[in-house]
Amino acid sequence: HEDAPAGGFGDTLDLPVHAHWRAMLAAHPDMNLVIETTGSEGVLGQLRRELPLSVALVERSAASFFVRLLSTDQMWVACKMDLLHTQTLLKGIIDQLKEQIVLVDATGKVLDCNKAVQEAEALPKADILGRPLRNFFKVEAAQNELPATQPPLELALATGQPAEATLPHVDAQGLVHYMREYVYPIQDEAGHPLNFLCIRRDITSRTQMEQRLQQSERLASIGEMST
Repeated sequence: HEDAPAGGFGDTLDLPVHAHWRAMLAAHPDMNLVIETTGSEGVLGQLRRELPLSVALVERSAASFFVRLLSTDQMWVACKMDLLHTQTLLKGIIDQLKEQIVLVDATGKVLDCNKAVQEAEALPKADILGRPLRNFFKVEAAQNELPATQPPLELALATGQPAEATLPHVDAQGLVHYMREYVYPIQDEAGHPLNFLCIRRDITSRTQMEQRLQQSERLASIGEMST
């Protein structure tokens, strides 16, 4: 503007202010872009007529569009960074859990798994992803209390409902381990299961303690009867 003050611009910015756009061009001969923000038809007319062909003119409406576009882009970047931070935090928490946690698709193939699964199988995640979960979460021939009932994963895949059961497993040393397997469907907005979350927890110590307690109670009962 003709009455614009010379010197600094604002309290924090140190930008040169010129009394007229012609003075600005004279002071900066290498300038190749001018953004007009007043919206004044008179100023726009002058700029359109008198600006050199080497200087591009961005009018107020276009400048506003670019500012909104920049703000939207910055918001998208901020949301993306927040999402990545949340994912990293969640992954860190899940990897700290002792339970083996696996995400499978509707066919029972592994989509993702936590660190406990990789350590139990002594395999990198790349060798686990895309393979059937039962390649890793094996089921013994006599696997649970109700032989006629399907194991939890197969039951959940068939019904789309949560399922759980205790599955005994004999290791290479012949020792029996007891694993509690929980399977939860992850549904879409329509309520149809898309994926399934499978969690395995080693309950061997708890199961053996319960068995010893039951045995002690039986021996106590026999002792009382003998007395």
